[in-house]
Amino acid sequence: MLNNILIRLVDADKVGGYVRAAVASLFGLMLAKWSWLGTILSPEVQTAVAIALSGVAVGAWSHFAKTVASK
Repeated sequence: MLNNILIRLVDADKVGGYVRAAVASLFGLMLAKWSWLGTILSPEVQTAVAIALSGVAVGAWSHFAKTVASK
């Protein structure tokens, strides 16, 4: 019974979602704090670009990870 509850709470798709979210957050932080990019863009624009790119990256990753063949 406990095994069934754990399987419903933590399966491969859910863990994959958490990993994708963590990678997107780290990617966004990396881009937002990248000193070279800061010489070209203002800090506000740099942060906005980092958030947008990390969202697109995790969206594309999720799109290709959640296929019928992967289940």
